Amino acid sequence: YCQDILVTKVSPSGVVLWASSTGGPSEDIGYSIVVDPAGNSYVAGMFQGKVKFGSRTVQSRNWNPVHGYQREDVFVTRLTPQGKFTWVTTAGGKEREMGYSIARTSNGDLFVAGRFQGTVAFGRTTLTARGTWDAFVWMIPNNGKF
Repeated sequence: YCQDILVTKVSPSGVVLWASSTGGPSEDIGYSIVVDPAGNSYVAGMFQGKVKFGSRTVQSRNWNPVHGYQREDVFVTRLTPQGKFTWVTTAGGKEREMGYSIARTSNGDLFVAGRFQGTVAFGRTTLTARGTWDAFVWMIPNNGKF
């Protein structure tokens, strides 16, 4: 089966103002969202294979021939107040990584919490799990680059 990422803005009276979606042929899930004072939305989750976020296509890092699909990687993406994807950043390794929760600080930095297996790279920082699943907290500066 296939799941895709859906973000919808709804007015206080329940009217859908916009909806944006993305995904690929595999499983892609947005688990958590936070909105800044300007109305930009930040979504954290996981994806498999290739997914296009606006003009940028990302691909998960490891093909697993035993299971016949690419392992999950973490994504964080930003949408404008009108629902347009403006950037995406990812982290991953050879196993499975999922971003379950996202929070924003008053200066705009983002914190993502999730879990991972094996070894995962967050930019130049690499973590190695001590058990089957380990937790991570990933800080992303307010410009989306780390």
